[in-house]
Amino acid sequence: MFVTSDTENESVTRLRAVVVAPDLTRGDVIDALRHLIDPAFLPRPLLMVDALPRNALGKVTRSAVLPLFERDQKH
Repeated sequence: MFVTSDTENESVTRLRAVVVAPDLTRGDVIDALRHLIDPAFLPRPLLMVDALPRNALGKVTRSAVLPLFERDQKH
């Protein structure tokens, strides 16, 4: 999970999440999070992926994850 600025309003920040959970649906993840955090802080968007993009060192970087959201919005 990470925080980004809303593209339309830079003063609004949103929690985003990229989730690798092949046995769960988006609804399952949201339901589980509702028990852990206030609904106002649920990640929007929550993106389900098969794998996280990793760099040569095996790290997941913000610059590699952000394009996943752009691709998801185009579909």
